[in-house]
Order: sequence, then structure tokens, then C-alpha cells
Amino acid sequence: VPKIGALSVFDKGQMVYMLRQPAFFDGFGAEAHVYDTRQGKWRDITAGLPDSIYLSDIVVDDDDSAKAWVVCGGFVANQKVFETRDAGRSWTNISDGLPNVPLSSIAQQGNTPDDPLYVGSDVGVYYRTDRTPWKLYSNLLPNVIVHDLVIHQQEEKIYAATFGRGIWKNDLAVTPNATSIQNEDPALAARLTLYPNPAKNELSVHFHGWKPSAVHWQVIDVFGRTLMAGRHQDAKQHEPLRLQLEDLPAGMYFIEMRNDHVRLTER
Repeated sequence: VPKIGALSVFDKGQMVYMLRQPAFFDGFGAEAHVYDTRQGKWRDITAGLPDSIYLSDIVVDDDDSAKAWVVCGGFVANQKVFETRDAGRSWTNISDGLPNVPLSSIAQQGNTPDDPLYVGSDVGVYYRTDRTPWKLYSNLLPNVIVHDLVIHQQEEKIYAATFGRGIWKNDLAVTPNATSIQNEDPALAARLTLYPNPAKNELSVHFHGWKPSAVHWQVIDVFGRTLMAGRHQDAKQHEPLRLQLEDLPAGMYFIEMRNDHVRLTER
């Protein structure tokens, strides 16, 4: 009996995408497979995806049954998200900008231009559109594994099911029929700039759109461990925070900043 890892149904027609994951008895190195029902029966559309990677979730576009996306678990760099726009005849890698951590889930925001996508990873939620690169979208979400994502179109919310920290919700990054990220809420307008990135000895953190207040910061590794922490007196655009990183070994880290209004994390 195959292990069905995920299903995604095109609501406007008789079309289903299925992700079949290797079962235990398939043996080491067995590959995952992707199928659809475009021709009225199950059709293998795996060709074009990398061999021997763990496919963890799949989603079909709300408006176009030929467009779908799969995400990958594991620690293979730059092999995280793949897209088809021709019902699996070809696949395009759109992983650039994502950290090398496992992805467990994906959700597509329908009724919106530029195909907004959200992925759940071992370090939170990431977001992109056809016009904007992947960006961490975990405002106020703990640094936690996100197993599942669900979008509620009527509420304009996204829900994240986490490992050990319950269920969280956030506003969608783009409102339906809009073309830019929401910025009415000051918390959503806040952002960070890191320079240089990557950094070796010193990192400057510049604040944009933050309300003046003290900021608590921490440096987190890919396992969620806090390696450095402190308090910055005032988050103003002309007062960057400078962090000394000489004692940290080379690797990937996340900088989390939070105050009474917002929490942001950057890689």
C-alpha cells in the first residue's frame, strides 16, 4: 500500500494532485512520486523533479489547474520548492532565497495577482510572489516547526499549525485583488536591514518603520537555540544596532527583534 503524503484538489473541475511518499518496505533511496488526474486517471508527473529528495506537500493553484507547487523536506541546499505551470510536463526550481532547512507545508493564496505562496519550515513561515523573493513572514510567530498552513480567504488570514506551540494566525501578506503587501498596520510596515549579510565579525541592524521603543534581540541557530541576546535602547532608523559575531562559528543564523508592537526575524 503506498503512503499518500498529500492531496490537493482543484475545486473548479475534476482535477486532483497526489504526492506519494516512499513506504518503509520500498527500501533506502526510494523516490517520492507526484501524480495528477488530468487525463481522467492517475498520471505520474514526477519527471523533472530531483531524484531522491523527500517531497512533503503539494498545492494546486486556485484558478488554474495546470499550475501546482511541491515542497521538499531534508537538508539539500536550494532544492526546496518546485513549480509547474503546464500540469507537470516541466518543473521549475523557485527555491532561491530560502534557508537550507526542511519544508513541511505550502499554501497558495487565490484570487490575488502574482501567485502569493507561503511555506511552513522548521524555522517559521516564508512568503513570496512572482514579483518578490522569499521573505520570512513569521511576525509574532515563535521560532518553531510549522507542520501545516491553511488560508481562510474570507477572513483574509493564514493559520499555521506548529510542533508543540499550538495554532497561530496572521494577516495575509497581500489582500485579495491587491498588488502590494499590506502596510496599514505599523507592525506590518516595520522591517529590518542587515549589513553586511553574510557577516563575519560585525553585523549592523538598521530599523525601518519601527515605533520608537526599546527592542529585545536574540541570535538563533537553525535548531532554535538562542546563542546571543540583549536589549537595544531605541529602534530608530538613524540608530542601528551593532552586533559582534567573532565568537560564533561559521553557519546560518537568524536575528530576531521584538518590542511591544512587532516581532521580526531575518536570516
